[in-house]
Amino acid sequence: MSRLLLVWLYLSFSGVVSPVLAQSQQPESSLTEHDKQTINAFALRRLKQLNQLLNTLVDDPLSESEVDALIQASCSGQSRLFDTAETVLEDDIDPAHTSIDKTEDLQVNEYLTNLILYYTKRRSQINQSTIVFSDMKSTPVQQAGDSIFIRVFFKSYFKGEYKPNALSYLPHARVVEMRAEKQSDNWAVYITRLGFVQSGEGMDVLDTSRPEEPDKPITSTHPSVSKPERSLARPTVHPPAVQVKPDSPPAKVVTSSMPTELPNSKKVKSSHSLPDSLKKPKP
Repeated sequence: MSRLLLVWLYLSFSGVVSPVLAQSQQPESSLTEHDKQTINAFALRRLKQLNQLLNTLVDDPLSESEVDALIQASCSGQSRLFDTAETVLEDDIDPAHTSIDKTEDLQVNEYLTNLILYYTKRRSQINQSTIVFSDMKSTPVQQAGDSIFIRVFFKSYFKGEYKPNALSYLPHARVVEMRAEKQSDNWAVYITRLGFVQSGEGMDVLDTSRPEEPDKPITSTHPSVSKPERSLARPTVHPPAVQVKPDSPPAKVVTSSMPTELPNSKKVKSSHSLPDSLKKPKP
């Protein structure tokens, strides 16, 4: 009898206490309004830093070591932009990739390398930043368990051209997803996905018409230098992009076979400054 009583007491105690313990172990939503405002500000700053990184990679002829240092700094270290090197970036470098249904998932190194190899400015754009992010709109900070995340919608416009066939680009509605984490007394925000906006994501449709205002030239501190064409380490079999016409059927998704090796090129001093987090450390 005493044994049955002990079993009954154990089960009763477990049934009452276990839910209480489970509830007490649930992470509390401790985000203050100041936290949310800070995360929002950092997310917008991260997106602007990404825009600056893309322009830096195509604005000046960089050596292979400089490119490697920039890419490595963008996905490692305390001040990295991307959460990991495996962060998914939906390709928009090929003009045929225009939506989430017509794109290709790339990792950080491949996306940034492809940008250098296949995107170029026109001669008239030598002193301009030709990759423009605008109309940035962030969503409220959300928390699910230990995960804190935020999304920022924006319009992306590549004003240069696609090297394989000199095609121009149209603006696209894009979204960047980021996670936030508390580090000491401050917040850090990292990009976990860059992609096309899906229908019904809860944001107003962005105006993706071509801007009519003229481009503002960037003040250069050195004579204008035309970016040399890079010789590829091995012949590329990257297929030409298909220009989608209004009456034509949807373009077929292109499978990338772009090279990932970069050629050596003459180092030219850049007139564009990078945030301290992306500068190559001095030896």
